[in-house]
Amino acid sequence: MIKIRNLFKSFGSLQVLKGINLDVAAGETLVLVGASGSGKSVFLRSVLGLSPPDSGSVMIDGLEVTKLSEKEKLSKLSNTGMLFQASALFDSLTIGENVGIYLKEHTDKSEEEIKELVHDALKRVGLNDVEDKMPSELSGGMKKRASLARLIVYRPQYLFYDEPTTGLDPMTGSMINELIVQIQNDLKATSIVVTHDPTTTLYVSDKIALIENGQILYVEETDKFMQISHPTVDFFNKITGHDYKNMMRKKNG
Repeated sequence: MIKIRNLFKSFGSLQVLKGINLDVAAGETLVLVGASGSGKSVFLRSVLGLSPPDSGSVMIDGLEVTKLSEKEKLSKLSNTGMLFQASALFDSLTIGENVGIYLKEHTDKSEEEIKELVHDALKRVGLNDVEDKMPSELSGGMKKRASLARLIVYRPQYLFYDEPTTGLDPMTGSMINELIVQIQNDLKATSIVVTHDPTTTLYVSDKIALIENGQILYVEETDKFMQISHPTVDFFNKITGHDYKNMMRKKNG
């Protein structure tokens, strides 16, 4: 599981995280929501050590992430993966090379094995015959799906998503949400999703945490969270038309 204790992070005089405490159980998907500037993405980057926290503890799979060197993170956190908000594909590599880069750099698999795994990963996210295309030839939604393929190709057990549906049209966003759930069911992974999208939140979550003013205000299972009296929850109910139970039935069906 993931255990976070007393996480603090500042940028100069601006204190963004003010003592975050959070647990994510094994196999659970926790969605972190909050207003813009509340610290969601900073939290995610601090958990992964991309922007090391000032103080506090982050335990992933029994490892204290904050005490690992950069070299140790590469080797000891090989069972983690992240989907970046802007997809973060390498412009100079083909889609196939992007998806297979981890396998090439960090495993001893043959080129033929990597090619087969890359093809399978792309097929699972609905992308066929794109291995030789460049990222510039893909739409925003296709880039996001290619990034998902890169995430699942080595089957990590801890998944992190930063605004997975930002900038996508509703139909493509729904496709990404369904893929996140499919991946979760397939890998039985432990996941944290940062998003401002009510539909994504309700569709993919087992639990929802609300961050406000650099602290976790609520953590509840999805049904219970949607009954809380708070402006963010009121907004979610308004946007979804109180239809979150139908969303969850679709997700679980």
